[in-house]
Amino acid sequence: MRVQRCSAERARAIMTTSAPGDDTRHIQDGDECWRLDDDASLALNLSGCLPGHAYLAWYGVARTAAGRGLGRRLLATAIKWARGEGLRSIVTYTLSANRNSNRALLKAGFEPYAPDAAWAGWEGVTYWRLELCR
Repeated sequence: MRVQRCSAERARAIMTTSAPGDDTRHIQDGDECWRLDDDASLALNLSGCLPGHAYLAWYGVARTAAGRGLGRRLLATAIKWARGEGLRSIVTYTLSANRNSNRALLKAGFEPYAPDAAWAGWEGVTYWRLELCR
């Protein structure tokens, strides 16, 4: 199974099956997107961020494919791409109760941080940042 670039439309379709009920507007046309078959997808949004930074808008693995390292491979691909583009950081947030996502982000090198202003739009979230240039 190989990580492949894909369109935002394809990433949204994968998201719909891997996370039924999630808001597909998280993935915007123009996002940098990757997929592993139809089991996992990831989208980095560059347009809504400060120059040199990216927002991890979506990252998900179908329940039927969980535990196979797909998410780890997608995160590694996105991080490598972002470094190659000269980006300085990637930010995202998760529901604080989502232990699987939180653990995966920690393993990928993300660290919890407190933004100047909360931007997720609701309570019970953890904000994450990965500094790419240290």
